[in-house]
Amino acid sequence: LSTVRDADVIFVVAKGRVLEAGSHDELLTRGGAYAALVEAQQLRQELDQDVTKKLDSSDSSIRTGEINDGDDYADQIKGVEVDAARTHTRGSMQKTIDEPMEEESGEPKKVPKGSHGALFKLVCMERKQAAALVPGALLAMIDGASLPCFSLVFSRMLIAIAIPDSARQKKQVDLYAGLFFMFAGVACVAVGGRSLLFGRAGEKVTCAVRKRVFTAMVRQDAAFFDERTNGTGALTARLATEAGDVNKTVGEAFPAFIAGAASITSGVAIAFSHDWRLTLVILATLPFLTLAFYMEGRSVYETTKAMKRSNETASQEAAETVANVRTVASLTREHTFIAQFRENSAGPYKQALRNHAVGSVGYGFAQATMFLVYCLAFFVGSRFVLAGYLTVEEMFNVMYAIVFSAIALGLMAQQSSALTKGLLAADALLTMMRREPIIDARSTDGATEGPDTGAVTLRDVRFAYPTRARAHVLRGINLDVRAGQTVALVGPSGSGKSTVVALAQRLYDTLAGSVQVNGLDVREWTPSALRADMAIVGQEPVLFDYTIGENIAYGQPTATQSEIENAARAANAHSFIMDLPDGYATRI
Repeated sequence: LSTVRDADVIFVVAKGRVLEAGSHDELLTRGGAYAALVEAQQLRQELDQDVTKKLDSSDSSIRTGEINDGDDYADQIKGVEVDAARTHTRGSMQKTIDEPMEEESGEPKKVPKGSHGALFKLVCMERKQAAALVPGALLAMIDGASLPCFSLVFSRMLIAIAIPDSARQKKQVDLYAGLFFMFAGVACVAVGGRSLLFGRAGEKVTCAVRKRVFTAMVRQDAAFFDERTNGTGALTARLATEAGDVNKTVGEAFPAFIAGAASITSGVAIAFSHDWRLTLVILATLPFLTLAFYMEGRSVYETTKAMKRSNETASQEAAETVANVRTVASLTREHTFIAQFRENSAGPYKQALRNHAVGSVGYGFAQATMFLVYCLAFFVGSRFVLAGYLTVEEMFNVMYAIVFSAIALGLMAQQSSALTKGLLAADALLTMMRREPIIDARSTDGATEGPDTGAVTLRDVRFAYPTRARAHVLRGINLDVRAGQTVALVGPSGSGKSTVVALAQRLYDTLAGSVQVNGLDVREWTPSALRADMAIVGQEPVLFDYTIGENIAYGQPTATQSEIENAARAANAHSFIMDLPDGYATRI
C-alpha cells in the first residue's frame, strides 16, 4: 500500500464495485475498508520484524563455529553432524552440485572415450526393433559390391566397342548391354530394399530410444530439473533433435558405410586378381584419400559438438520467453528478448559458418585427391601396358575396379557429418538413460504406509537447494503437525514455506535432521506411495482442458463423484463450484 500512499485518489474495489474513494488521509479518517487494509499491513510488518529478529537470534545459537554464511557448500556440511545412514546422500548431493558447475565453466568438453560405442550400445539395447538391420546389411553389401563388379563389364564394353569385326562387335555389345540391364535390376532391389529396411529400423530404434529417454527424464529427482543445463527447452530439444540424429545415422549413414566397405573390399580383390603392380600403385594413394575424409569428418565432429551446446541454450531461453509471453508483453520487453535471442543465436550461426567452411575444404580436398588418383592410374597404367606387364583390358579392369570403389568413398564422405552427429547424440542419450537419480520416483523399495495417520514431523532440519548451496533455506527447523490440524506456514517469500512441503514429499533430501510422515522417515517410504498419500494444490496450480470434476480427480482417476465433492468441501470450494451453471461438469 505504500506505493499508492501519495496518489491523488485511491479507489478501493471489491467484488466488481468501488467501495470507497479518496486520498490516503481521507480514507484513513473514514475507518473503512482501506483503513482495515492499512492496519493489517502494519500488523504484518511488525510480525515479520519480530519473526526475523527471533530467527536471527535462533540462527546464531544454532550455528557452530565451523558454519558460516560465506563458506562454500563443502565447508558448511562439515559442521553438521550426520549419522552413517545419511552419509551417502550428502556425498551424492555434493556430486549433483559439482557437476553443473563444471559444465558451466565455458570450456569445451572433451569427447568421451566411449562415445563411439554409444551408438552401437543403443542399437543393441533395441535388438528387436533393429532386427531388420541384418537383411538390410546384406542388401547394402550387394549394393556396394555391384559397382566393382559393374566395372568388369564396363571395361569389357570399352574393349568390345573397339573390335573391328562388326558382327562380333554387335554380339559383344548386346551381351554387355544385357548385363547392364541386369545390374540395373540388382541395384533397384538392393538400394530400394536396404533403404526400406534401414529406414524402418531407424524409425523403430528412434521411437524406442525416445521412450526410454523420456522415461529416464521423468524419473529424475527435482534437483536435476533445477540445473540450468536441464531446462525445458534443452530437454525437449534433446528428445527431438538428438533422437533425430540417431535416426539419420541408423537409417542413412549405416547403409552408406556398409555399402562403402563392401565396395572397397570387392574392388581391391578384383584389382589384385588382374594385376598386383598397378593395384599397389593405386592403393598407395588411399592414405591421402583417407586423410582427406578424416579431415572433413573430424571438423564436422568438433563443430557439431560446440553447436549443440549453443543451440540448447538458445532453445531453452526461447521456450521460457514463449511460456511467459504474457509477462513479457505486459512489461513491453519484447525487444529485449528478441535481442537476447539474436545474441544466443549468433553463436550457433558462427559455428555453422565455420562448420561449412572447414567441412567444404575437407570435402573439396577429398574430391581433388580422387582426380589425382585417376591421373596417376592412367599415367602408370599406360607405362605398364607399353612395357608389356599387362594388357589394355587388364589396365581398365584394375583402374575401374578401384575408381568405382572410390565412388563409395564419396558417398561415405557425404554421410560423415550424419555419423558424427549421431555419435554425439547417442552418447548424450545413453548418458541420460543411465543417469541414476538420488531419489528414484519409480523405486519400489520401502514402506507403503506408516503406523501413524496424517502426522508430519520435522526434527532439526537443515537444507539448501543444490543449485544454491550457499543459501541455507532451513536452519535447524522443528515442526509438529498432528492429524486433523490446520496449520499455516507464514513468512516472506523465500523463507522456506514451499521447501517444507517439498521435503515432506521427498522431492529433496535434507542435509541434516529428519522428516517424518505418518510416523516414518520419508527415506523409509516408497516415493510413489508417499506422494500418492498426499493431496497437494500448488501455489500456481496447472489446470487441464477437462471439467472441474476431472481436474480434481486427475491424481485418482477411479474417484467417485461423492469423493470428488468431499475433496472440494475440504478445500472450501464446493459452494463456489455448485454456483456455476454446469457445476462440476464446467469445462475449464
